[in-house]
Amino acid sequence: NDTEFEPGVAVQVYHLEGELIRVPRLAGNQTPNFDQVFPTIDFGSDEPWLAEVPGLKLVHLPFQVFFGEPGRYDVRLTGGGALRLRVWGGVRGETTIEEPGEITTAVNVTGKGPVGMWVDQLVVDDADASLKLEFRRQGTQDWAAFADGSFRTIADPTRVTAPGPKRLANSRAPGDGNPVAGLHPSYDIATIRPP
Repeated sequence: NDTEFEPGVAVQVYHLEGELIRVPRLAGNQTPNFDQVFPTIDFGSDEPWLAEVPGLKLVHLPFQVFFGEPGRYDVRLTGGGALRLRVWGGVRGETTIEEPGEITTAVNVTGKGPVGMWVDQLVVDDADASLKLEFRRQGTQDWAAFADGSFRTIADPTRVTAPGPKRLANSRAPGDGNPVAGLHPSYDIATIRPP
């Protein structure tokens, strides 16, 4: 595998528009409004992306995590807004903005290699934007935060961002009644209505 990694978790934030109650799926090939690497997943309501990306936003965290030793673990994701947790691509839990913000799932770690996870959070209210990932070995009671150095993310030396709201998947279809967002400068838009 030629993929290069760097320590930490990439936090990619996408500005959205509309009224949403669950984590949406974005249309492909869009650049985030904010993209920065953090050492762990333990965020409050004063994180830098809350000021940089106003209003409704999707916080996307792709990463791999090392548990240290093989075994069966419970993983708990807590936070405000709507949440989605995926492990190796499979959805393990989802909440809406109207439900309590907690997802718990079991993870079987067979070796010392990392486990691929993706966390998504729909933030409607910046005051309720906390997000935390914890674990415990099955059979124990106490949850623990992952230590610094447990996470890695795909290395990206540029971390490019772009302003403006992002499109959702399947949000545009021919005849949906929405105006065309833009076109080549050599053409003009003409509204055609049936007789």
